[in-house]
Amino acid sequence: MKATPKFRSRFITVTPSVIVAILILACGGGAIVQSTPTPLPTSTSPPKPTSTPKPTATPVPTATEVPPTPTAAPVGVTVVNEKYEVTVVKVRKLETVYLDDFRHWVANPGYAFLEIGAKVKNLQGDTVGVPWGNIYIIDANGSAFYPNSGGVKSVESGIEVNPPSIVFYPIDNREDKVSFGDVLFLRLIYAVEKNEPSTTVLFGFDDSPLIEVTLP
Repeated sequence: MKATPKFRSRFITVTPSVIVAILILACGGGAIVQSTPTPLPTSTSPPKPTSTPKPTATPVPTATEVPPTPTAAPVGVTVVNEKYEVTVVKVRKLETVYLDDFRHWVANPGYAFLEIGAKVKNLQGDTVGVPWGNIYIIDANGSAFYPNSGGVKSVESGIEVNPPSIVFYPIDNREDKVSFGDVLFLRLIYAVEKNEPSTTVLFGFDDSPLIEVTLP
């Protein structure tokens, strides 16, 4: 039985200047209001992860002509089942995730952000949709988590995309689906706990075989 993904929660602090701006937009119509700017904070910090219930996914057997992966594959090796070819093409550790010019997340002590760049080839022919909750990592404790943030780029076969170039956004609903036809590139950001001597997780896309990823 596959582990069920959870979400590592986080929050964004709203400063007084942001509240003032919201009130002006809500009530001012076309009026222009001058005010003394209040400096925005340079960081906001996500709390430690909390568990949320997720549905249990039953793995689909691999096709007979495709040998199953007995153990998790390393980064750079393509894993295959009858639905997908999945490759992790990029791995980075981030201490800070910049949401825009004014807001960013800073990892709590003992935590870091793991950025995974992945390439998925659709072997089913038709356009498919995969919930964010089924794009997950499994940590050393056997707990599974879907990404805090992510971005996708759907392309035709033969086109390559550098995952760090993909614009990402916070993932608030694990049921939202990622739809694609031929090939999908993903930029995924997960909050992970640092372990000694290293932090290693297993990455899974839907019911594909797992890929072992180590925090750089």
